[in-house]
Amino acid sequence: MVTGWNSSLDPCKNHWRGVTCDQKNTSVTKLVLFGLNLNGTLDATSLCNTQALAASIVALFLNGNNIGGGISAEIAKCKQFTHLYLSGNQFSGSLPNSFAMLGNLKRLDTSRNKFSGDLTGLSRISGLTMFLAQDNQLSGQIPKFDFSNLDQFNVSNNNFSGPIPDVRGRFSNSSFSGNPELCGKPLSKECPSLPLNGDNNSKSKSKDQTLMYTGYVVLAFACLVLIIFKLCNLKKRKERVEGLEAVNKNGSVFMLLHGNNQMGEAFDWASRLGVAASIVDTLAFMHRELKEYGIVHGNLKSSNILMNKNMEPCISEYGLMAVDSDQYGSYLANVTGTSASRDFNGDIYGFGVILLELLTGKMVQNNGVDLAD
Repeated sequence: MVTGWNSSLDPCKNHWRGVTCDQKNTSVTKLVLFGLNLNGTLDATSLCNTQALAASIVALFLNGNNIGGGISAEIAKCKQFTHLYLSGNQFSGSLPNSFAMLGNLKRLDTSRNKFSGDLTGLSRISGLTMFLAQDNQLSGQIPKFDFSNLDQFNVSNNNFSGPIPDVRGRFSNSSFSGNPELCGKPLSKECPSLPLNGDNNSKSKSKDQTLMYTGYVVLAFACLVLIIFKLCNLKKRKERVEGLEAVNKNGSVFMLLHGNNQMGEAFDWASRLGVAASIVDTLAFMHRELKEYGIVHGNLKSSNILMNKNMEPCISEYGLMAVDSDQYGSYLANVTGTSASRDFNGDIYGFGVILLELLTGKMVQNNGVDLAD
């Protein structure tokens, strides 16, 4: 337990030591606990199985403590992690392959511990910009990381062996020193050549035949891939055309309400209720996911609610333009002011106007009469 932590108090509102929260003081985003002489083990299961915490925490700093034991595979459930610093502790065991599931992880420091095993799983972490693992007991061959994306990389003072993969000249020998069985650039130790034996002419002839047959196989495979690619493209184009035809056929909520009489008659009361429920569910989801970034629809109206071939409503043009205050009248201007283009109230008002259209079957503006008024 960190000094000052009290389980009966709120960690955000009571400013627990080392705890950083979001601007609203409702969610923990960082745990900065380095150099506090902490011991015990890292309970990744409790940390990352707490759904609210796993959804908000992006950084964990535990470097410079005395924490031991292994790292549970459950750490992969903290999918928002971008920074994970574990250096200078007593961690042991293998680095879990589940690290590869941390798709947002950018910086990982496992240096100066007692980790063992290989790095096979870690090389699959996409987007990693820093990986430090020096001064451990890791072994095996160094896998091919995305070295073009890494700006820091160090696996010195371990038990790695075999050739170093192509690091594109980005790292010096200090990133690999202290591994006696490693060879190849940037180290000065060259890797041994493959032994030559047998009849050179026979070997050369066999090699030429192998290359020739391999070339035939590769050519046939390339042709097969090209055919499959063309068929997939043809199928996708057909699906796009069918999708466009379906939209053109069914049109929008505006066309169903204000088009020809036959379309209006087919749009019965149960269908209108279903459309309204689908629109509000979708709008609520978008507002919830994008509220932090201030992204609204900005132009919600019945002509932007398109119907697919199954007569299901789809909201189009989300976030592409500012709120049209002329469309909603003076009321929207009074509610949202000059910041209407970023005000979620504008979307809610637009949905209310769509509800009026669905209820009354009348247009928003008709013969100088505003429907909302």
